[in-house]
Amino acid sequence: MLKVMKRIFKASIILLAVVAAAVALAVFTRVPVPRDAAGKIRIYTRNKPDVELETAVVSGSTVEIRAFGHDAKPVEPSGRSYEIGHLGDTFTGELIANGVIEGNIGLNSPVSDYLAFTSNVYAPTIYELLTHTSAYGNYGAKAVAREDVISAVENFRLNANPPYLYSFSELGMRILKLVLEPVYAADINTVYSDFIGRELGLKHTSVTVESAESTLEDLITYSGIVMNPDKEYFKMALRPLIEVNMETNIAYVWNVDENGVIGCGGSTAGGASQMLVDRKSGTAVIVLSNYADDKYGSVADIASAIMQEALQGP
Repeated sequence: MLKVMKRIFKASIILLAVVAAAVALAVFTRVPVPRDAAGKIRIYTRNKPDVELETAVVSGSTVEIRAFGHDAKPVEPSGRSYEIGHLGDTFTGELIANGVIEGNIGLNSPVSDYLAFTSNVYAPTIYELLTHTSAYGNYGAKAVAREDVISAVENFRLNANPPYLYSFSELGMRILKLVLEPVYAADINTVYSDFIGRELGLKHTSVTVESAESTLEDLITYSGIVMNPDKEYFKMALRPLIEVNMETNIAYVWNVDENGVIGCGGSTAGGASQMLVDRKSGTAVIVLSNYADDKYGSVADIASAIMQEALQGP
């Protein structure tokens, strides 16, 4: 009798395990990750009650703008400014490229040639900062204000020998911003306002050492410049400097994928952005949100899905 009971108990345990696995599989397969843009937008906006998500698809002279609120509810575009994060660093890349063409910046020059430090510091080159191949990596990511950036550089201690592999560096991007001041003989806010407002004609875009904001309208205009640049410095800014992997190359901040699609974006505590420009088809996609990317998705994924659908056609 005892042996029979043991067999029954063992069989029950196996049955329960099978049932549990089946339930888990059913739950998993019942909620697939959507591949289509509409599905990604629905998931992304589901748990964001005050979300504002705006998208634009530019194809030739045609521009399709859409906006979404909570649960992907269609709303009117607000025309508001969004935090654009790393996308704002592309202006830095273009200003660096212009400095290179004018002979005022050397890609292989250390940053100590442009910035004064109170001690003998590790000074990566302009090239290393542009391509995220300095030794900084995640170090100094919270250094935002000018004095904090300089302090972070002066307090950095090397713990490895070159060469250094690709590792995105917030600090590196902020150092490049400070380099622009002596190169252009003006404070950084003036450098950006003159370039972004006067040179590029973007009237609602603001970039400082601390932040970057723009509107969908301005970024549509900006995508047109990326699509058909007429200035030599802009053309240079889009040329790859380094291959990160088989799918991605890094230009002057811009990413260029294996199909030649140019892109950049970023996520901050207060928003997220993504721009993709396919010059072969003449198609550009911009996605902006007032939320940071999270476990429910990213604007980069949404932009990629929209671009894929735009290229495939109806």
